[in-house]
Amino acid sequence: MSVYSAQQSTDSQPPEAIWVAKSDNAKTLATILQTIVFKPEDSKKKDSVNITVEFNEEGMKFIVEHGKEYQASVFFQSSFFKTYNYDRNTRDFYRFKLNLSMLLDCLNIFGSYPGHDRLVPIQFFYWDTPTPFNMILEDSGVNTTCQFKIMDTESPEFFNLDDIQNNNVVISSEHLLDAFGTLDFKSPEIRIKLGLNEGPDKDLLILSSTSSESTFISTCKQKLFDFCDCKYDLEFNYALSHIQPCVKALATAKSTRVTVGVNGLLRFQNTFVHDEKRLVVEYFITARQHDNYFTDHHMMG
Repeated sequence: MSVYSAQQSTDSQPPEAIWVAKSDNAKTLATILQTIVFKPEDSKKKDSVNITVEFNEEGMKFIVEHGKEYQASVFFQSSFFKTYNYDRNTRDFYRFKLNLSMLLDCLNIFGSYPGHDRLVPIQFFYWDTPTPFNMILEDSGVNTTCQFKIMDTESPEFFNLDDIQNNNVVISSEHLLDAFGTLDFKSPEIRIKLGLNEGPDKDLLILSSTSSESTFISTCKQKLFDFCDCKYDLEFNYALSHIQPCVKALATAKSTRVTVGVNGLLRFQNTFVHDEKRLVVEYFITARQHDNYFTDHHMMG
């Protein structure tokens, strides 16, 4: 449960906080956090989605997970914030979870939604456990303090694609959004094929969706990619509900790195630029099934 209070004040920083992070623009944080929101297929569970918060002297990280099938995260380096103070005499890091819907509601109430032109300063601060996670937003001279009940959480799932064989490409987010835009989003699954390097006019990325009525196929030729390292012929199915957050984020991202491992693990890395600061939102999605067309004879080198 979250508690909100508003008061006229010029002194919004609490005394002796072990961690304080300040930014001049709450809209940037709200916009980025919206890109990692996962909405369960069961509408009754939408308000129960939690977000894991981690912070240390290097920065602040937000993580959203759905079992072992979906993970999205964004890391804000300490340099992203106008002010960032962390007491090194405490723990090496702090980690807890809180309700994602309440966090976003608090951000959006104070004008961080699209179309709001006024900058809303924001700051996070934290005392030691078990005090709540605190956020202050300043709008038109009113400092509003939002306190969130925190919950203990285990370490997030660890996904690793760097130590296994994989295909790896970089493409304009706009081009990738166009490719996904031709699919049928009523289909429960999307099939992704990332094939071999066979020339600039060959279809390197093939996306397909099948509904009860028809099959939709979208392709991206190799010449559309800014970078390409594909040595295997890989093809897997993924749940549409896990793909959707990343696809929606493509509308505001600049570029996207797509990596597919031979085990079916899919990673999207969307790069955003806000206030001349570069942010990368990372998504890991596991395949629904492992009956892909990858075989040993497809391996090269």
